[in-house]
Amino acid sequence: MDKENHYKKLNRLLISIKQIGEKKINTWSISDILSKCASLYYKLDLLDNIIESLGNDIDPKNIIVFNKPIALKNNDYNFTEIDLNKDVFSVYKLGLPTSIFPNREIIELSLLFEFYQEVSTEMDSINKLLILQNIDLGFESLTKCYEIYKISGIELTINHLIGSVISKLPEQAKKIRQIFRELERNYIKRYKEFLSKKGALKNITNKLKENYIKNYNIIEHREYFNDFFDQFRRNPRPLVGIYNKEENKIKLLCSQHFNANENDNSLLVLESITHNSPYEIIISGVISIFCVLLSYYLTKQENEKRINRDDKVTLYKKIQNIYNEKKVMLNKNIKNKFLHDMLNQQLNIVVDEFEKNLNLYSFDIGIIEEIKNKE
Repeated sequence: MDKENHYKKLNRLLISIKQIGEKKINTWSISDILSKCASLYYKLDLLDNIIESLGNDIDPKNIIVFNKPIALKNNDYNFTEIDLNKDVFSVYKLGLPTSIFPNREIIELSLLFEFYQEVSTEMDSINKLLILQNIDLGFESLTKCYEIYKISGIELTINHLIGSVISKLPEQAKKIRQIFRELERNYIKRYKEFLSKKGALKNITNKLKENYIKNYNIIEHREYFNDFFDQFRRNPRPLVGIYNKEENKIKLLCSQHFNANENDNSLLVLESITHNSPYEIIISGVISIFCVLLSYYLTKQENEKRINRDDKVTLYKKIQNIYNEKKVMLNKNIKNKFLHDMLNQQLNIVVDEFEKNLNLYSFDIGIIEEIKNKE
């Protein structure tokens, strides 16, 4: 069953996030709790999709995350797939990409974006200095640079861009020329350093795929294997996609969460906020996404001997069963121990951070009821 139909089949839950006691709390705190709810829900759905993609034999090196969070007030995300050949600038605006396992194409793309961004920043400063001289430096478009890169590679693209800028500078601008030449040297040096590690990275990747490495902390060049998960953890609203080398396209995962044109049963919905003390926030979402968080809640309830006195025991069992099914799917889909451990770690981090946030504001979570799907 595909993901979309899976969501439509599953019912939704009404969840209560209620203040413990009647401590005074400001609206900033309520906004922060809501933001953390949305981030938790979105990240849990992303992790589901990553696990599903790996189970469908997507190579880990083709699963990427961008280093910029989704902008809350932005209409730039009305797409689910981007063709690099036609619209590389839209990809550039999403941030610098990094993949689960090292991928030469993604590393080069990230380096090109970073270089272009730094040259653009320098150009802005220089244009302000030269404006009185009425010198139009112009600037190669990113599209043009990407076309050169596809034909000639990253080094010649860097050379071309710097050469294009310097050729338009006045003769007396020696210091400015030096700045750009130094920039050129630094990026080519970084790229050559990557090339020198390419053989070692391939060897490490193969060992990880074969489960030969048991201690991940001693992996050589481990920044190449940790960066995806570090970016995912630090970013409250990460953009994750699947790179298709043959078509040169990137498909964004869980795009329904940030695409204004989408109307999907899987989305998180704010149902109500009760302002009378104590505060209570009611949200709703799909059981399959919430079940990871709610499993922690149910364990806590069981430890406190409250679950057997609750009239929702049947619903609790259903949630726990779905959670157990997800754990089975994780074990079934992810045979690679490194990926299994790293993804499981991310699941725990997401839930732990949310729980800490609730504790910070003295809120607790509870299940109100299941909403039957009308379809």
